[in-house]
Amino acid sequence: MSSRQGKDGGTRSFCFRFRVITDTHVRADEQHTHNVNLERALQDIAANGTGSVGIMHAGDVTDHGFPDEYEAWNRNWHRFGGAVPPLYVTMGNHDVALENWEAPLGQFLRGTGAEGIYHDHWIDGYHFIFLGTEEGLELFSSLSEKQLAWLDDKLGENAAADRPVFVFLHQPLLNTVAGSYEAQRWYGVVQDADLRAVLARHPQVILFTGHTHWELDASHTSYGVEGEGR
Repeated sequence: MSSRQGKDGGTRSFCFRFRVITDTHVRADEQHTHNVNLERALQDIAANGTGSVGIMHAGDVTDHGFPDEYEAWNRNWHRFGGAVPPLYVTMGNHDVALENWEAPLGQFLRGTGAEGIYHDHWIDGYHFIFLGTEEGLELFSSLSEKQLAWLDDKLGENAAADRPVFVFLHQPLLNTVAGSYEAQRWYGVVQDADLRAVLARHPQVILFTGHTHWELDASHTSYGVEGEGR
């Protein structure tokens, strides 16, 4: 439960929860550590996620984008039936193969039920936006001018300064969160400056990323909290 000041100067209480996971890297082997970790995470969400409006996956659902890996993902997911919230997902670099872009893209869409490379959803009055690479690059994501223009339009849709918009992209921006510094290599977006320019026009955005695999208790796992990385 949280509270915030409304436009009338009063304090409004609201309760809004969702879960964020990333980099599950599921393999075809049900006993692989990655698969076991996913099952444990879903068990935890099923037990403690009452009232959550969704599970937001920030990419690298599978380890190689292979069909049998998506089959293992879906077996694990469906094992929990209605015990976990709905899934919303974006695409990571491990979900697409470099040598043939179209085939792994189709496998990702079929395997996860994602509506497209990029998509958005209004959930209980809040806007959730999912971005995705349009090239099969080894580490980076590549966002077309069309996708960036779409994002700009979506961020302005029914926008309000006191209502956050939640954006999900697998790769972090350069020099933001832990692991995203240039020497660490685990950033990035080809159109880093262009994406920053779009986000800067919409200060109510909260951006979630994955990719770096840094532990949550590491320093600088979030950026821009009270003006400093934390």
